[in-house]
Amino acid sequence: QKTAYEIRNCDWSSDVCSSDLNNMWFLLLLFFLSPIIFIVTGWNVNDFIYLLFLFCVVAHLLLKRKVRISPSFFYVLCVFGLMVGFAVVNGFYIGLQAKIVLKETLYYFKPILFLFFGLIYLNEKSFRTLIIWIFFIVLLGSLIFYTNPAFYISQAILKTPEAQGEDHFYAIHNSILRNSSLLLSPLETGYVLFFVASYFLIFYEGKNKAIFLLISIALLLMTFTRSSIIGFVVAFVANRLFKATLIKKFYLFCWFSLVAIAILMLYFQELRLIFIEDGSAVFHFRNLYEGIALILKRPWGYGMGYSGFGSLQSKGEKFYSEGSLFTTFIEAGVLFAIFYAAIYYYLHKKSKQEFLPVYIGFLIASMLIPIGFSTTFVGLFFSYFGIILKNDQPAVL
Repeated sequence: QKTAYEIRNCDWSSDVCSSDLNNMWFLLLLFFLSPIIFIVTGWNVNDFIYLLFLFCVVAHLLLKRKVRISPSFFYVLCVFGLMVGFAVVNGFYIGLQAKIVLKETLYYFKPILFLFFGLIYLNEKSFRTLIIWIFFIVLLGSLIFYTNPAFYISQAILKTPEAQGEDHFYAIHNSILRNSSLLLSPLETGYVLFFVASYFLIFYEGKNKAIFLLISIALLLMTFTRSSIIGFVVAFVANRLFKATLIKKFYLFCWFSLVAIAILMLYFQELRLIFIEDGSAVFHFRNLYEGIALILKRPWGYGMGYSGFGSLQSKGEKFYSEGSLFTTFIEAGVLFAIFYAAIYYYLHKKSKQEFLPVYIGFLIASMLIPIGFSTTFVGLFFSYFGIILKNDQPAVL
């Protein structure tokens, strides 16, 4: 219990005061419940959920409560804002529709919204509770999905029309059913399980850690979201290498290399089928090559709305990049790499052995899939990023 004076003068960015609002983590679960609400009622409530998050952040700031953030990361945010602003101006300059430019801009500011939400309202304890809830929701959703895949696939397609039809739910020449975890698409399920498995591997120290981790990995493999699986493997390897001494790094590198070579030799045909010859893989690689060629032609960017989800609704000849990393380069220019490098540098100083490996895995995955535009992944990733900022030595904004 706190007195009125203590509440008024509390540092709400600290774990002590934010723990008074630890039920706010429930807001992130609303994105997992929205597909069910859509199927039952026909209402897409995602926009209202975003407004709720925005209201929570803005209300906190308007009440003149202190928000603490490290000066170095404040400069990173300023660079981000300038680059996005340049891309918006560029988009209008080349004649893209205002609706498309503004729609795409909102995708770029989702990470900032979730980062401030985590910074203000979450702490380690509440985030751990959130991950446990998400784990059981995805587990239950996966079990329910396999009771009647055809029905849940059709309903998931209604919720996510960008899912490219029923073929999106299959892999390896339509021979293996991909886990869509109730009404989430396989890609979204893979994104979530990539983060959840990484969290149990690196951060979680509670009871039944091994059980949570093994089940999360198994469910991730069942999605057959190859880029997310590769991202998790990269995060695992990076975490082990960063924690090791110099000599142990050498031994681990040799061991990981031998394991990779052995798996490649034993399952070469299967891996080639899955990662190279499968129709989805062919499309992703072709899209990657075309995206790189487009960037080389105009390295300063084509403008906001040219290549992302906003471009799907536009008229005229636009290029949609499957990889969210290259989407940002196509729209905002290659200088946007400075933003990614700044985050890497910051995490290298503040969370090298923990969160940096997850970030590296995310960057690898984002070369081929739109994971950077996923609400569920971005919400989890940047909310936890906000907690890291809270634990850093802060300056008042």
